[in-house]
Amino acid sequence: MSLGDWSTFNNKVSSVSASAPLSSSGGTTPNIAIPAATNSQNGYLSSGDWTTFNGKENVLSFTSPLQRSVNNISIPYANGSPFGGYITSSDWNTFNSKGNGTVTSISTSPPITGGPFTVSGTIGITQASTSSNGYLSSVDWNTFNNKVSSLWVGTSSLYFLGNVGIGTSSTTYPLTVSGSMTNGNGALYSKNISPTGTGIIGIGNNVTPSISTSGCGGQFFGSSTGVIGYATTSGYPNCGGTFQCGGSISYVGGFNSSGTMYKVTGTGSAGTIIKNDYNDEVNMFCPEAPEILLTDYGIGKLLGGKCHITLDPLLSKNIKVNEEYPLKVFIQVEGECNGVYVTNKTQIGFDVYELHGGLSNTPFSWTVVANRDNLKDDSGKVISNNLVRFPLMWNKKNKCKMKNLF
Repeated sequence: MSLGDWSTFNNKVSSVSASAPLSSSGGTTPNIAIPAATNSQNGYLSSGDWTTFNGKENVLSFTSPLQRSVNNISIPYANGSPFGGYITSSDWNTFNSKGNGTVTSISTSPPITGGPFTVSGTIGITQASTSSNGYLSSVDWNTFNNKVSSLWVGTSSLYFLGNVGIGTSSTTYPLTVSGSMTNGNGALYSKNISPTGTGIIGIGNNVTPSISTSGCGGQFFGSSTGVIGYATTSGYPNCGGTFQCGGSISYVGGFNSSGTMYKVTGTGSAGTIIKNDYNDEVNMFCPEAPEILLTDYGIGKLLGGKCHITLDPLLSKNIKVNEEYPLKVFIQVEGECNGVYVTNKTQIGFDVYELHGGLSNTPFSWTVVANRDNLKDDSGKVISNNLVRFPLMWNKKNKCKMKNLF
């Protein structure tokens, strides 16, 4: 035997074995086999089982009220829970015993309206108001919705977004206070206990105030008017405002006991403030008289010893000139002449003549003083008695009243 054949024969299989599910009969000519698969035996899939398995359903899914737990499919009992279910015979009998629900008549109670009726009708509901229950209108809803739900109280402040009425149901303004306070007491009382505080501050016209840091009773600011004082009852002894510091009192916009209107009157002297050479503020004072006088100034010139002066028509319209209330004329000659005199004084003017028949052409300056005429309304009724001299400010009754203002 050749070496090549020996190797060929030596490499041939002498025995064959197999692993489950395969099996072998062994030896040089083994029989290799595999059994059919069963519920207890691994193996090949028979055509019969293939047909059986292929005919089965795909994976099932379920929706409520069906439930699945592994291979257990169930439906729960319906008992008012969030999910439905089966109905028991007991419940079926309960539900079956209920009536058909046929309505034979309808009645209503406020705020629902329309009943009673048995055939046809309309059911409604009234709108809620201050005197009627009912539905909430959209307008009222917006009104109520815009109100503050509560007060917010901080450590040092109280906040309320809305109008407030104290002592009144009227809330037209952010704060409305109404009360019946006697003996000079006010419906609103404000006191600042700080030595540099202000009792009340009022700001109008959305201006930026310049608040005095030294404090005062009240500070008021506006773009055109800071404070308005108005006495609704016209006539004596009323006035629009009263201001006092010690013995100095000013009454503004009122009447005295003689029925004379005044802008400002009081116990002090009327004055103004100017600055001296050192920039100090110093006072100057107004001349005052026992009568109500209007004055005017002017210049003129003699022509051949005479001159006529015509007063300003606006001045003439507002003065009283007659024997009882004569025009007062003061002439200051400003050149050489024999002197002058004044004659033919009327409400509209006067004449100036040179003494001794002089014929000079001398210039002069003049001053006139006249009583202010009574002030009248459009119907001619006197509304301010101006033809007075040292008029009484108060009668005895009102003198005591005004002295006790403070």
